[in-house]
Amino acid sequence: MLPVLICIAPDIAQERRVQRVAEASLAHIPGLVLWTTTEGLFLEQGPLAPIWLRGMAQPKQTSPPGGAQRQCLFDVMLAKHCL
Repeated sequence: MLPVLICIAPDIAQERRVQRVAEASLAHIPGLVLWTTTEGLFLEQGPLAPIWLRGMAQPKQTSPPGGAQRQCLFDVMLAKHCL
């Protein structure tokens, strides 16, 4: 599997900053994938819930209204591993 970095930020503003900084600083690492969430979502729903946003080098896609859609991180990782 390609390198995966997960980050739990205190709030949405910090989560967005982490994604921007990671994109600027780590984009040169081939295949690196960043997943972020907020502390509140993590504590309320747990790590298996659809609380994760993908950042870094994701293919350009049309985002749903209101921005990116949160996903179940481990479902996405398992699906890619089983392909």
